[in-house]
Amino acid sequence: METHINVYKRLGETPLECLNRLRTEHREYADVTLSYAGRLDPMAEGVLLVLAGKENKNRDQYLSLRKEYRVDILFGFATDTYDMLGLVSETVFSSRYPDVSVLSDEVRRFVGGHEQEYPPFSSKTVAGKTLFAWAKEGALASIEIPHKNIEIYACDLIQTRMMSKEALLNRVSYALAHVHGDFRQHEIKERWESVLRDAKEEIFSVASMHVACSSGTYVRSLAHDLGKRVSTGAFALRIIRTKVGDADVQDSLR
Repeated sequence: METHINVYKRLGETPLECLNRLRTEHREYADVTLSYAGRLDPMAEGVLLVLAGKENKNRDQYLSLRKEYRVDILFGFATDTYDMLGLVSETVFSSRYPDVSVLSDEVRRFVGGHEQEYPPFSSKTVAGKTLFAWAKEGALASIEIPHKNIEIYACDLIQTRMMSKEALLNRVSYALAHVHGDFRQHEIKERWESVLRDAKEEIFSVASMHVACSSGTYVRSLAHDLGKRVSTGAFALRIIRTKVGDADVQDSLR
């Protein structure tokens, strides 16, 4: 039995669901105390570092490990969660990429130390309630959203491509079908169907970037911020955590 396991957290899973799957599929961990070092949102996939047994006592040394991600960003839309598990809150339809040289420059500008605002739909607690709860109640305006210090070690534009309206709706439907529990899935899908039905454009711009960052960085917030910087709106279409410390996604237990 390994004391720390590099597990691939699947699309739609919560970290707890991933731990339960590990116990079910690998019976040697059925009665072992498990925890994860660095959570992933339901819409994020990739490396989830799981600690087993006595290794949980060393959890703090794992929490600070450097993380790396590949993020696909869709332009022309924004959501209230900054990823696909959110309601479309803004549309700036455009089948044209933001200028690639401008986009590359803006991506590189993320490198360095920053104060990052916690995303509205997150587990950060304010006045005894998660930001997620404040957001669902429509009461975010009544509180001050906290910030945290983060470090972006590298941020590079990998490629750009186009995505059709049909492919986008299929991707949304596919992702929502993999999420369990109440995450407003029905309302989200209906909103997307309505927005895309009214959209005059048939294709939309997608960019992929690589991010290496400090623990606790919200990469979906980087996608949202990039959309604001290039004045088109944007959200994280797909997030894959490719590395935690030395644990690489190619070696993940699936």
